[in-house]
Amino acid sequence: MNLSSALVQLDSMGFIVMRILLSILWQSSIVLGAVGILAYLLRNKIESVRYALWVAAIISIPVLPLLTWGVSKIGTRRLK
Repeated sequence: MNLSSALVQLDSMGFIVMRILLSILWQSSIVLGAVGILAYLLRNKIESVRYALWVAAIISIPVLPLLTWGVSKIGTRRLK
């Protein structure tokens, strides 16, 4: 393996990693924003409910890429 092929391989791996990270970024922003609004609306309720919402949101963030991958594999339609 020469330097040129190694750089091409690293470039393709870097593209895949960046695509996954950007996907996590926008999806987690939506989830955390929605939970923030919901927690604000529930500010006068029991604290444990708000804490449970935040914990569920934080735990769901690493699962988001798996859900995206799973939805793409079950044959859902894509926008053209």
